[in-house]
Amino acid sequence: MQNKRKYQIYRLLTALMLLLLIAACSGNTGGTPFAATEKSAGITKQDALLDYITQLIKLNTADFNAGHIESINVQFTSELPLVMYDGVNEKTDSILVALTESTNTIPTELNILLPAKWSSQLKVGDVVGRFGRPDTYPKDFPQPLDPLPLRFTKIHQQTELRIDSGPDQSDSAHVRSVTIVKQL
Repeated sequence: MQNKRKYQIYRLLTALMLLLLIAACSGNTGGTPFAATEKSAGITKQDALLDYITQLIKLNTADFNAGHIESINVQFTSELPLVMYDGVNEKTDSILVALTESTNTIPTELNILLPAKWSSQLKVGDVVGRFGRPDTYPKDFPQPLDPLPLRFTKIHQQTELRIDSGPDQSDSAHVRSVTIVKQL
């Protein structure tokens, strides 16, 4: 009888331990389910945006046109809400991509305008971490009231990257727009 009672207590304690173990391992934090989180497959929004910018920078001057940029946009449709600027189909939460084709005197320029939701995801420090420190202006260079965009000219041949973060240009400042310029 004594052994039967010990066996029942042992089973009860084992069942209780298993329940506690299952509860601890379930990871139920009361948050959103895994599929609805902002990270998908370990890639954050800022990583996707920086990867997109890197792909655009890698294009050579001959391929830096609307057709090739659209094909890169298609590659990133699952991570980024990219919309080529046409004056019609823009949404307030979309990342607008506007291309200005080159002429004999003007280089090709691609502007990426980030809405507030995406601007808060990308900081100047993230861009500096990926592309290095921006160029510095000479000490005698006149400083305008609004700071000039940060320029990265030593990225890729004939390519210049400019980021605008407004008056705050510290590493923690939010990036509002990105411009990629391809020289002729």
